[in-house]
Amino acid sequence: SATHTLTNAAGCDSIVSLDLTINNSNTGIDVITACDTYTWIDGNTYTISNNNATHTLTNAAGCDSIVSLDLTINNSNTGIDVVTACDTYTWIDGNTYTVSNNSATHTLTNAAGCDSIVSLDLTINNSNTGIDVVTACDTYTWIDGNTYTASNNTATHTLINSVGCDSVVTLDLTINSSNTGIDEITACDAYTWIDGNTYTISNNSATHILTNAAGCDSIVTLNLTINSSYSTTDVQGSCDSYTWIDGNTYTSSNNTASVLLTSITGCDSLVTLDLTIDSSLSSTDTQVACGSFTWIDGISYTANNNTATFLLTAIGGCDSLVTLNLTIHSATAGVDEIVACDTYTWIDGNTYTENNSSATHVLTNSVGCDSIVTLDLTINNSNTGIDSITACDTYTWIDGNTYTNSNNTATHTLSNAFGCDSIVTLNLTINSSSSSSDVVTQCGAYTWIDGIEYTESNNVATFVTTNAAGCDSTITLNLTILESSSSTDEHEACSSFTWIDGITYSESNNTATFITTNASGCDSIITLALTLTILDPDLGPDVFLCANDSIALSPQEPGFEYIWNTSETTESIYVTEEGTYYVTVTDPETACSESDTVFVTEIPVSQEIDVQTACDAYTWLDGITYIESNNTATYIETSVVGCDSVVYTLNLTIGGPTCFAIPEGLSPNGDNTNDTWTIGGLNQYPDAVILVFNRWGNEVYRGDAFSDPWDGSFQGDPQPTADYYYILDLGDGQKFNGVVTLKR
Repeated sequence: SATHTLTNAAGCDSIVSLDLTINNSNTGIDVITACDTYTWIDGNTYTISNNNATHTLTNAAGCDSIVSLDLTINNSNTGIDVVTACDTYTWIDGNTYTVSNNSATHTLTNAAGCDSIVSLDLTINNSNTGIDVVTACDTYTWIDGNTYTASNNTATHTLINSVGCDSVVTLDLTINSSNTGIDEITACDAYTWIDGNTYTISNNSATHILTNAAGCDSIVTLNLTINSSYSTTDVQGSCDSYTWIDGNTYTSSNNTASVLLTSITGCDSLVTLDLTIDSSLSSTDTQVACGSFTWIDGISYTANNNTATFLLTAIGGCDSLVTLNLTIHSATAGVDEIVACDTYTWIDGNTYTENNSSATHVLTNSVGCDSIVTLDLTINNSNTGIDSITACDTYTWIDGNTYTNSNNTATHTLSNAFGCDSIVTLNLTINSSSSSSDVVTQCGAYTWIDGIEYTESNNVATFVTTNAAGCDSTITLNLTILESSSSTDEHEACSSFTWIDGITYSESNNTATFITTNASGCDSIITLALTLTILDPDLGPDVFLCANDSIALSPQEPGFEYIWNTSETTESIYVTEEGTYYVTVTDPETACSESDTVFVTEIPVSQEIDVQTACDAYTWLDGITYIESNNTATYIETSVVGCDSVVYTLNLTIGGPTCFAIPEGLSPNGDNTNDTWTIGGLNQYPDAVILVFNRWGNEVYRGDAFSDPWDGSFQGDPQPTADYYYILDLGDGQKFNGVVTLKR
């Protein structure tokens, strides 16, 4: 709004209005952390931290933009990892070393984020092995502290060798066994052993050490039994005679005989006989008894005996032999068997009217012993009876008379089975025999009551059975045989045929029969002779036809005539279009025909374009990963029935405005290629700020997410070909800096 009045060249007022824009200078801090050295926008290379260097740029408003450096220099470092290991060593670089090494290096990151180079100084010392061959008796205690009682070639023990590594010693131990034995000796009176000593008494403690075949001790223990020789007197007393151990039989006393024996210990034993001979006695014991007698031997005798003996001891201690002379008189017993009619009076004076087998009576026999009689009485009774007889026509009875009429008064006396009278009264019924004729009419054959099958008429056959009165009933056959008939019913038909039996046949048949009645009323058997012509054309289920393809159709019935709805007459046809197809198959010999239909569905093929956009790469339906744009690749999708259904064409764009990418340069020459420095996808970062500086640190471009991209000029002046420094802050914590090359 400020104005100022001047005088122009014509002497008139020239009013000047002020249009003032004040742009501000700005400041900023460039915080940098680097390892060892850093070259800043002022062109200086710093090797130590610095927070006081400044550099003045020109901001987008043309004012000074003072940048202060806040630089932290962290140092890289090196070190040596001195390692001594046995056999192998796996270092921090992941390698396993089997020999010494002082040249390997590995780079780590130190606490300051800089390189830390470690050099390996590795010494590999080797382990070793050995075998300790040992032979010992019974046991051996090895360097491992274990005591072995058996040979062993597997035990190992690890020592430390002179270089500090394992020294594995394997034991090869042979254990030989000492042994012991017992020398079993039995001797009489004295014995001199292998130790040179003479022993006169038994000994089981003396030992003597020998060396066995393995070189170990063999300890022998003496087990000595000393048995003594001795003498004795054999005092014997005997009756009549005595046979001694010397084999002699002595019949009188003797105290001088002797014999030399070997004792149970194998030594001499002198025995002298001291024998006293005494005499034996004998007598007879005569006894008479009834029934039984118990003698001094405790035995009860029931029969005469003159052989039993019993041995007693006489006063002198010798046998006294007593012989039994026994006479046994027997008590007798008998059964008085009596059979009587009605009653009986016995020897006991009693009259019995019933059977009895328990009554007894005691008599005395001829030797003065009891004679017991037991009654066995059977009382049989006289009886009467009625002889009931039924007879046909006549009957001759036991009285010898022949009766032609019924009778219930005649009697006859017999002896019954027990010998007593049996009076029989006749009760006679006379029945009469009968006769009849069996009139039968039958077809073909007839089996009569006599079990015979008649195939012709008959009026002479008879059969005797029993009538209701139990007498003969004679039946005469009067048979008329009528004849059955048979025939064949011949038919030819197509596919199926329903016959007189009501059954529909779907196959040829020459066994089916049907029975009807002929004029005589007998069976008329009709046999079917059926010839069927069966056609079963089968075009199969409805099918699918792939576009631009063809399929074959066939009824699967060779050797006949065919007519298709396409007017073709071949057995098979090929179709290339969707539709309903049917065929009629005819047998020219029988004129039979059958048809079948199938529907063919065509599967069309569609064309589709798959439009895709990717920043770096894209893996498509064909499994291929594309890293460049592509609009020619195709992919064919197959339907469930195996036909091509969709042909996809890829329309792929790699990169684009939505992809974040910082170009390396620009060439603003008007060819519409890289004419501007366009950062892809920047519109996704609304808080982004872009700064571009020339090599002197002057700001030549400032922009944001929505600014026009840098076209290589500053305030309309094209900038020269050179490398420019840029700083990109996306506003979300991500920062980028680098070089953009401008070419003209």
